[in-house]
Amino acid sequence: MFNNSSNPWMVTEGTPAPVFANLVSCYKWHLQNNTASIAQANEACSMHEDLVRLGTETDIVFWLMGLLIIISNAVVLVGIIGTRELRRPIYFYLANLAVTDVFAGIGLLYRTVGHNGYDLMKTNLEQEMPQIYRKVLYMERDKTHQVWLQMNRLRWETRTKQEQEMLQIYRKVLYMERDKTHQVWLQMNSLQWETRTKLEQEMLQIYRKVLYMERDKTHQVWLQMNSLQWETRSKLEQEMPQIYRKVLHMERDKTQSESGSR
Repeated sequence: MFNNSSNPWMVTEGTPAPVFANLVSCYKWHLQNNTASIAQANEACSMHEDLVRLGTETDIVFWLMGLLIIISNAVVLVGIIGTRELRRPIYFYLANLAVTDVFAGIGLLYRTVGHNGYDLMKTNLEQEMPQIYRKVLYMERDKTHQVWLQMNRLRWETRTKQEQEMLQIYRKVLYMERDKTHQVWLQMNSLQWETRTKLEQEMLQIYRKVLYMERDKTHQVWLQMNSLQWETRSKLEQEMPQIYRKVLHMERDKTQSESGSR
């Protein structure tokens, strides 16, 4: 199709393409340009006519020429092989030329028949590409979903296994800690009981010593008090007669003085 764009030669902004003489040179230039994509090359070269698509007359001419070349050269090859003259250089050279012409005729037939078949296959492929893409996308999505499910299942199994192992390890550690704590508690109780027993024994001995000392001290104080009391009593008993005499003498003097004054 002819390109109806305003400026088909602008491959990229600010890079105009030169004028080409045919379709091959146009595609060659655009494909060698690293900044141009295939879509841009198709758009830019759409104004050039493809020599293969010149019409029915050209297809008939190419068809007849291809058949003529293939048939004539096939006859030459059959004649050379039938006469068995390939050992001679001239016939060997002619056979090579005939084979080359046969391939050229096949190429002409391909340009007329095979290219149309290629266009038809390309059209069918372009029509089927969305469906193929959807199928591939659906398959990839299913595959991704399956992989995601497998990964989640594997992750869940791994997590469950790790949790079970962690639970067992925690139980073992807890059991060991409990046994260790129990042993420490028993040792502490034993040490505490021994310390308490020893302390009680020492306290009992100290109490006995203190009690004995207090009893001795009390006894000594009592003895001292009795001794002091006895000494005081003895002294008072010794002083009492003298005091009594003095008081009696004073009373008598007082009585005499009162009687003299009367």
